[in-house]
Amino acid sequence: MVLIDGNAQPMDEAAIARFVLHEKIGLVGIGAMTRMIAKAYRMADAIRAVGVPVVMGGPHVTEMADEALGRSGGPRHADAVALGEADETWPKIVNDAANNALKEIYAPVDAFGQEQKPSLQEYPAYSVGHN
Repeated sequence: MVLIDGNAQPMDEAAIARFVLHEKIGLVGIGAMTRMIAKAYRMADAIRAVGVPVVMGGPHVTEMADEALGRSGGPRHADAVALGEADETWPKIVNDAANNALKEIYAPVDAFGQEQKPSLQEYPAYSVGHN
């Protein structure tokens, strides 16, 4: 797994496409807030243009999934979208992609169709000391 933070390691569309191909990356996940969505879509388009599937998520895509999937009249930018918190869904997305069975929409829901929030059990307890 490779993580690229566009703020810390800026790349243009051509550079990210070259990087993905050079590193033989088979699936790319892109998360973005609304203020960065135009750039995220450009990056996703460049990656998809070289044949690598893209899954998009983050606050903007969670609210505007149809936009990312090209269902609202504009171009399609993502092969799939991950809605809400992807802690539970990302392993399923990776598995589906590996089996050429990527679905368009992944949502963190339980067996009853209710939104499932990630557990915070793995995080250490935080306490505030007093002087």
